[in-house]
Amino acid sequence: MQQLQTASAKSWISNISDKGDTATAIGTYTGFQSICTLIASSLAGLIWYKLGAQAVFIVSGIATVVVTGYFILSGRHLTAKSDLA
Repeated sequence: MQQLQTASAKSWISNISDKGDTATAIGTYTGFQSICTLIASSLAGLIWYKLGAQAVFIVSGIATVVVTGYFILSGRHLTAKSDLA
């Protein structure tokens, strides 16, 4: 599933970036993805170490509910390619 998401993201980035800047845009995306993964893993490890395994899953569940609620309540949906411009 992760490979499918990565391929979709790269395709989307390729479509919205200038032809000469596509590699830079994909590289920037991948770099930020790696940094965010490092930060998330470090925070999860810290929570696990300080509060226990159960706390990691509780915090993850709460974050999931908050993000899902944000997307539902934001009301902004991309439905067509014209919305990207």
